[in-house]
Amino acid sequence: MKIVIWVIAAIMGLLLTLTVLVLTSAVGWLVDMTPGTLESMGRMAQWPVPAWLGIWVDPAQVEQVLGMLSKWLQALATYAPWLTSLLGWIVPVLWGLWALVMLCLLALAGLVHALVSKSMAS
Repeated sequence: MKIVIWVIAAIMGLLLTLTVLVLTSAVGWLVDMTPGTLESMGRMAQWPVPAWLGIWVDPAQVEQVLGMLSKWLQALATYAPWLTSLLGWIVPVLWGLWALVMLCLLALAGLVHALVSKSMAS
């Protein structure tokens, strides 16, 4: 039973670590995006709709979605300098929260281990 407790704690810790790693990688990718990259993505959103796409989707809807995407990317490019400084703080905060949760997970696993040991001794 004690081994099961620690295996579950290890699996939860691994899943938490992988989640934080993916989140920090995504934040790092966002930080690395420059306004020039955002502008070029905005130009890609203005490409004409291919004719073959009209068979499955209404071209007016595709153009509307591309227009919204273009406006969103332009707004993101406007706020990119401010977002970059904010996103720079998110990675250390995520790892700090990860450490706090891992300590709580270890404490909980240790507590359950002690309770199981005590109940098996009785």
